[in-house]
Amino acid sequence: MLTTLKYEFMKNRVLYGISLGILAIVELVYLAIVPFRSIKDHTIVIPIFLLMIAGLFIFFMLLFNGITMFSRDLKSKAGYLVYMTPVPVPSILLAKILLVFLSSVIFGLGYLLLGIADFEILGSIAGDASGDFARFIPEIFKMLRSSGAVPRIAGRFVRYAISVFDFLSITYFSIALGNTLLRGKKAGAMISFIVFVAIVILNSFITNMAGMSNLVASILHVVIGILCFLATSWMITKKIDL
Repeated sequence: MLTTLKYEFMKNRVLYGISLGILAIVELVYLAIVPFRSIKDHTIVIPIFLLMIAGLFIFFMLLFNGITMFSRDLKSKAGYLVYMTPVPVPSILLAKILLVFLSSVIFGLGYLLLGIADFEILGSIAGDASGDFARFIPEIFKMLRSSGAVPRIAGRFVRYAISVFDFLSITYFSIALGNTLLRGKKAGAMISFIVFVAIVILNSFITNMAGMSNLVASILHVVIGILCFLATSWMITKKIDL
C-alpha cells in the first residue's frame, strides 16, 4: 500500500508543486499589500478575496485531478498496465482515494493555519491588541476544549472522509463501467453517466431522508461506497481490455 501510495504521489507531484506555487504567489501579494494599508482602505479586500478563491480552486483541483488521473489510466495503455502488476487492484484504487483524501486534508489544515496567521496580520493593522500569533493558537484550542467542539470537529472529519471515499468510489465505478463493460458500446459513456447521476441522487436522498440519524446515513453511504469500490475492482480485474 505504501509503495503504491508513493507511486501515486510521484505522479501528482507536479500538480502539488503548482498548487503550492499559486498559493505562495497570492500570499506574497497579501503580504505586499495588507500590512501597509489602513483597515479602512478598500484595496485590502482584493488580496483577501484572491486568497479565498485560490484556496477553493486548489481544493477542487485536487479532487478533480484524482478523478481525471483514474480516467486517463483506463484510456491509455501506459496507464492501465499499472493494473496488470502483481499489486492487487483494490490496493491501487484505495491508494488513489487515500491520496486525494490526505492531500485535501493536509492542504486544508495548512490553509487554515495560513488563514489564522493572515487574520492576525489583519488584526494588527486594525489596532487589535489581542496578542501575537504564538498566543492566538493556544487560545483557540482552549476555547475548543471548553466548548466541547472537539467531538463535533472529529465527527465532521469522519464524515468528510466518508464523503471523499463515497464520492470517489461512485465516480470510479461509473468511469470503470464506461471503460470496461460498456467500452466500444453505443451510448456507453451516456449510460455510465446516467448510472453515476442515479447513485448520486440515491446518496442525496439518504442524506436528506427525514428521521434518519447521521450515524445510519453515514453507514449507508459507506455501504454504497464499498459496493461501488468492489464493483470497480472486479471490472478492472476481470473486464479490462488490453
